[in-house]
Amino acid sequence: MKASVKNQVYAWMMIACGAILLLGTNAALISGNVIGIRAAESGRDLMAMQSGSFFRTNPSLFVSVLIYLIGSVSILQCLAGAAALITGICAAFYPNVAKVFKPVMIVTLVFTALYFVFGVCYTIAYRDTLQASEALLFRTEAYIPLVCFGILFLVFALFRKKYCRTQEGAVSAADSSGQCARAGTDLSEEQKRVEVLRLYGKLFEEGALTEEEYRQLKGRIISL
Repeated sequence: MKASVKNQVYAWMMIACGAILLLGTNAALISGNVIGIRAAESGRDLMAMQSGSFFRTNPSLFVSVLIYLIGSVSILQCLAGAAALITGICAAFYPNVAKVFKPVMIVTLVFTALYFVFGVCYTIAYRDTLQASEALLFRTEAYIPLVCFGILFLVFALFRKKYCRTQEGAVSAADSSGQCARAGTDLSEEQKRVEVLRLYGKLFEEGALTEEEYRQLKGRIISL
């Protein structure tokens, strides 16, 4: 089954979504170095459901629950990333798989947003365990996956807008050719249909028409 240019772009964007989810867990939820205390933990570090930095400071029940929650989300994030990668690879060869692109984007947004929120909470919770003057040096890098997703979403929006304009122009040109075939020229009726079908085939090969659109237009000309 032939995949159009649109399907190929969707496939690579799904692969990018998976990469953001997988690599995003490497972004530090908290990082800093104060008076010999080194704190640099990411979601991947917390997948073991523990925190070397926090457990040295006797964390409260809230902080302990937060650590386990972040670890659980990180595991789910990696599973979702792997699923997105597999979906993207399949979509490159099977156009129908691209239908799940929107849910994949939503899942990516949810997990990257959660990772950012947890990063902020994680940093605040750690600061509360130290003196204010020391805690100010700690920060989070959990916003990095969210920024990457935002850039990807912007690229997708621009591509979709441009593709829709190109597709509308191609269909309009094809319809105009069909009207010429019905209007009557020096060519025979059979030759007109062949020329229009040839144009549709060219548009399909260039990716301006999807397989479904090509079949519909082809059927319309054959039925004349």
